[in-house]
Formats: sequence, C-alpha cells, structure tokens
Amino acid sequence: MALPTLVWRALPDGNIDYVNKRLLEPDVRARRDIHRSQQLDWMAELGRALAAGDANIENRALALLMIERVADAIADRELVALDLDVGGIRAKLASSVEALLLGGGD
Repeated sequence: MALPTLVWRALPDGNIDYVNKRLLEPDVRARRDIHRSQQLDWMAELGRALAAGDANIENRALALLMIERVADAIADRELVALDLDVGGIRAKLASSVEALLLGGGD
C-alpha cells in the first residue's frame, strides 16, 4: 500500500498542521517508517555507486530530513516570505548534503 501524500497547512499563528490526519494513525506511521528506512538504504547505495564511500546512517538521515524540510519551505514559499535568496539556500543545502553524504565524516 502506498503512503498517503503528506500535505502541510500553515496556520495563521505560524504553526504548521497536518492536512492529512491519517499520517497520525499508527499503521500509517509504521509504513512511513519502513519507507524512511528504505530511503536511507537507497542513499547508501547511491553513495557507493558514486564511489564516494558509505556515509553513516546518521549523516544519511540528517541529509534526508534537511532535503525534505527545505523542499517543503521552498514549496510553501516560506523562504520568499522571509525575503531569503532561494537559490542561495538551495546552494547551501546542496553543499551541506554533499558534505554529509560524500565527505565521509562522522
């Protein structure tokens, strides 16, 4: 079964709420966790395929969550609302992810 698409809604007070409440259900969360684990394994395979070594799982998890959060912020126009340079943020994200996945650090 495919995971439901996660959709966020920004509330007037600046907080973020789930539009898709099903994500809060235990069975859906369990499937999401399995999917997340598969994503981390795929990231390890990608690193090896690029002959870049094998980033540890913490680095892969951090990179994955950074990518997701910044992508959400770009899609939700949060960066524009903060008058930030979206291209600059993307470049910094790419550099950070590269260091995490290809730098081979702890």
